[in-house]
Amino acid sequence: MNRMLIIVAVFLLMSATLAEARSQYIVLDLSGSSSFPDDEEFVNASIRQVAMEIAKLEEGDRVIVQTLGELSAKNLKVFHRRIDRRHPKANVAREVAMYLKSFTEREVPAQADTNLLGYFYLNKRNCESGDRIFLITDGQESSSLVNEREFVSGQTSLPPPKGPILAGCHVHMFGIGQQTEALSLESTLHIVEEWTKWTTEAGATFEYSAGVSDY
Repeated sequence: MNRMLIIVAVFLLMSATLAEARSQYIVLDLSGSSSFPDDEEFVNASIRQVAMEIAKLEEGDRVIVQTLGELSAKNLKVFHRRIDRRHPKANVAREVAMYLKSFTEREVPAQADTNLLGYFYLNKRNCESGDRIFLITDGQESSSLVNEREFVSGQTSLPPPKGPILAGCHVHMFGIGQQTEALSLESTLHIVEEWTKWTTEAGATFEYSAGVSDY
């Protein structure tokens, strides 16, 4: 009887741990305006920051690497690891670094769109557990919802989010200001202001960093 109680207690503890586990999403913007993967310095800065994000995780948490750009099958591939005894954080960080580096070692055609809004709407997350979304992106939305030129020039804004779809999540955009074609300070600040407003209205906490100049 005591042995059975111990087994039940262990099972309940493991179930509770898994329920509280969070996911760290690493999302690569492969659109034409993104500096990833062609800018080696930016890729290395991204890898360093990703390692810092993974270091914040606990056993049972997951690391999920995705790509975005067009709304197509090009972005269906996912790299996934769960932090555990077999896969400690340091090992997972090295695996992810190698995976990110692999994009620089082969030809990766630039994708025509930047569906950041589409990514947020179409991917399921568990924000109640505190999922974190780390996007390596310049933040230049270019989709059926937003005209890139008008957005970058400040002539248009992001449409309001469809409710608090990110309530409890943390969003970090890494690389704003590191696009392939230089933008004015006014354009960069407009992008920052728009994503700050949008993610906040969607219920998330938000931070951004330029990338290379920060580290």
